[in-house]
Amino acid sequence: MLLGGCRKSGPPYSVADALNTFKVESGFHVEKFLAEPDVVSPVAMDVDENGRIYVVEDRGYPLSVDKPLGRVKMLEDTNGDGIPDRVTIFVDKLVMPTGVMRWKKGILVTDAPNVWYFEDTKGDGVADVRKLVLTGFAVTNPQHTVNNPFYGLDNWIYLAHEGPARAIIYKKEFGDLGSDIRFP
Repeated sequence: MLLGGCRKSGPPYSVADALNTFKVESGFHVEKFLAEPDVVSPVAMDVDENGRIYVVEDRGYPLSVDKPLGRVKMLEDTNGDGIPDRVTIFVDKLVMPTGVMRWKKGILVTDAPNVWYFEDTKGDGVADVRKLVLTGFAVTNPQHTVNNPFYGLDNWIYLAHEGPARAIIYKKEFGDLGSDIRFP
């Protein structure tokens, strides 16, 4: 009788073991910056003028459109060592967030069919302002949804959006073709 699969020889690796799998040019090194559970299923990030990092977590990818599992975490280095040591859930209950950009006193977050603005006015690291900025984007194949807000040199904000993809399977979840993109 032959038994297989009794010895773990591949991924998923621990953080320390994963670091040992990298091949790095002489004179360089790779070190841990952040790992689970501080960040889970990250898809986008941006850094503000105070060095805080906003990380979008799409924990429901690819099929949890009925449960708002997405969120944005704010990471801060409070002791000056360059590694975040404070993790705060800045905003939660997003469906399938895909992008973030620092804007005004808060952040813009893409979460089809919407683009949201979130701001913390109390200074507690949690967004208490939630404002719908744009809506109408297709809720379609997760790889096609609105994402990656980018501030252009011309003072316009650009969004990547493939447009709707005709769903063959999962029509209920991803068959929305969107509407005119509009301000609410």
